[in-house]
Amino acid sequence: MNMRILFVFTPILLITLITLSYSEQATTFNPVSVSYLKTNLMREGTISPTTGYMYDLQLNLSVPQETHYQSISMDLPENYSLYTAGDNQFLLINANERATSYTYRVAVDVETSSRSISSLNDTYSLGRELAPYTKETSHIKFSDEIRSMARNITRDYRDDIDKIAALAVWVNSYITYDFGEVGKNKDSTLVYTNPVGVCVEYTNLFLALSRSLGYPSRAVLGYTYSPEYGWQMHSWAEVYVGNEWVGVDPTWLEVGYIDATHIPMYFSDDTGFAEYARAYFTERGAELVWEGRGSPGSAAEEIKIIDYREDTLPYEIKIVPEDNFGFGSDGALLLTINSLDYRMFTMRIAPCASDSEIVAFGQKDINVFMHPGMNNVIVPFKVSDSLNTNYNYFCPVVVSHNFGTDIVNVNVSGMKGNAGTFSAVISKFTGKDATVHISSLSNKELFIVEDHSAKSVTTYKGYSYDLSVEKGEAPIHNVLIYNSDYARHIELDFSGQHSSSDKYVLNSLYLAENIPADKNGVFTSSFRITSGEPYTVKIFIDGNQEYFERSLNENYAINYTIRQLPAGRHKFIFIIDFGFEEYRYESFIEVFEPAISIEKFEGTNCTYMFDVSGPYEAYEFYADGNKVNVHSQTRLEAGKHELRVEWIDKAGHVRTYTEAFESECAFSEYMDGLGEKSSAHLCTTAAILISLSVILFYVKSISSR
Repeated sequence: MNMRILFVFTPILLITLITLSYSEQATTFNPVSVSYLKTNLMREGTISPTTGYMYDLQLNLSVPQETHYQSISMDLPENYSLYTAGDNQFLLINANERATSYTYRVAVDVETSSRSISSLNDTYSLGRELAPYTKETSHIKFSDEIRSMARNITRDYRDDIDKIAALAVWVNSYITYDFGEVGKNKDSTLVYTNPVGVCVEYTNLFLALSRSLGYPSRAVLGYTYSPEYGWQMHSWAEVYVGNEWVGVDPTWLEVGYIDATHIPMYFSDDTGFAEYARAYFTERGAELVWEGRGSPGSAAEEIKIIDYREDTLPYEIKIVPEDNFGFGSDGALLLTINSLDYRMFTMRIAPCASDSEIVAFGQKDINVFMHPGMNNVIVPFKVSDSLNTNYNYFCPVVVSHNFGTDIVNVNVSGMKGNAGTFSAVISKFTGKDATVHISSLSNKELFIVEDHSAKSVTTYKGYSYDLSVEKGEAPIHNVLIYNSDYARHIELDFSGQHSSSDKYVLNSLYLAENIPADKNGVFTSSFRITSGEPYTVKIFIDGNQEYFERSLNENYAINYTIRQLPAGRHKFIFIIDFGFEEYRYESFIEVFEPAISIEKFEGTNCTYMFDVSGPYEAYEFYADGNKVNVHSQTRLEAGKHELRVEWIDKAGHVRTYTEAFESECAFSEYMDGLGEKSSAHLCTTAAILISLSVILFYVKSISSR
């Protein structure tokens, strides 16, 4: 086949590099990776009355806080003093003289480190001092809708830290950032009904959600660096879990780990600044005008960077499988990170752009909350099956993430993709775990990657393995299984498995949704019935009642065998009827004929190509006992041949199919004979030419003497 390589490019979406100018030097860094930052922060402004004079001015200012991750130093005039109130320290300025205005200027040297948490206690107590951080305030208000949403977002997560991360991800995606909302500081109920705002609106809604679940949560106000807007006055949050104040920035989506560009100025139960200015006036009705006082989301006062340090975690990124992809092939982008702490990982994928989509990613914006240890980010994709067979495609994929930007390549060959040599199907599913049945037809090494683990196994023909998968800390669990030429991604959704009412709690449920026509299927489920009253259990298939039982058992379990059904799609309904209420599960069963077929395409010179169709998950093709690639030309001389397919059906059963095939190959035999004669003539001619060349060289050598 005559192939050409088609290079398809895309604009490279590099992670934004932030440029900060100070003195005569420009500094660029990725804010998320900044682990240490030394700055000189200048607070300045002017206080003046609207009319007349003022005197005995008292000005209360927030300054960068002294914490275990931040230290400050400043030189203060006589009328400037520091005092502590609660968790904060403030700067108090007294100006007794009569004046029409007062200008203040405070320079602070600040050293800030990133804050991170590598472990959390499973049990912890909440002291009385945390009570203010669990209540409603002027900007953080609860509503029935907010309480209900918080429960729905977190119901399927196990650990407190994961629930907090889930709330932050939801708020980040729910609210639209609008710089025009600066200074409004809308309360959480207004933000919920009209999700537009800046950082303070993100923080208000997040704090309302977390407090509605009983988590002590406080606002942090200060400064941070935004890739879009530069230095800003900013607000974020901290939540008390595991005896730790865990940082959460729902605007920039940082949880657990907070980078060093976040400079805290004030901790509070509310997002309003505690700064104030008051004075006496010489004129009645005069008011103070404060120039230079900002609002969260607005541009910050002068901040100069003195020094900084960036740290990134080691990671590996690759495309699997590594071999060239065929049309219609499945693959995955796999990024592995060994994290030292809890932190949010964000990633954006930009595949190559062309008139037709070459590689389709189901998800291009990915948010993953990482735990300490191994973290695998699995992003499946599919190669288009409608590309031009005259081309090979080279598709660069740009991956922008917390630690920088990588480019990985998907190379697509101009032929149909292979079916693979193994299968992986779900054979059990409950509310707490699942089983993936793996079958292999080859001796290739198989790699099994889960969200927080990876291993390899050596397979052989007929190899089978039941992979047990536990729910873990999140409702969605990913499994990636691959070898050198095939990948299979399985997403296990454990969410909603523990749905309950006043009468029942669902513990487990599994339905075999793909069943071969020559085998039985299975449905299993278990409940804890809390009503104390009798109930009935029913199963309907295609509208016909197939099962009925009346029970009083508190713990009910059913293991129902689905007898052989005709091929096709069948409606399945399972009901537990309590009288005035019922639990109902509806799904479809696909019953398939376990039969495949082989198509033959004759080429020239005794060559053939084959294609296999049917309900397979994987197969290997053999001609006369020799393994062949069905999409490559295979030479079969005239005569009888045996074609054999070893295959795995959609339910994971290993099967074998054989078929006799007779190659006539008459025209090819003539061509072969002609080829042999032509080769003989060519060899003779070549020998004569070589001999003549030697003779001529010899004659010329003699004559030259």
